[in-house]
Amino acid sequence: KSVTIPEGYTFLGGTCMEACSISDIVLPSTINTIEQTPFHGNKVAIKVRMLSTAVPKIQNETHLGYVGNGIALYVLDNLVDAYKAVLTSMTSIYPISQYIA
Repeated sequence: KSVTIPEGYTFLGGTCMEACSISDIVLPSTINTIEQTPFHGNKVAIKVRMLSTAVPKIQNETHLGYVGNGIALYVLDNLVDAYKAVLTSMTSIYPISQYIA
């Protein structure tokens, strides 16, 4: 299952996609805040494509990737190092140019 959050949304609430079976998520360039554990308890591994042109404010970064089956975060190529500097507990941060459906 796939979901694309439309442009214009600025906030991703905590546990907003809790315990669902979404495996592919696209977050718009307008997202500027992500609460902790938005994907908590998801049933499958998740690929998240972040289209933001800057690293959003992430509440409690250690919980962003709190998914039993794992999360891979794909970000704009020029922001990979910036995301890695903020999300120090996540090891699966990749350039969006490497995304394969």
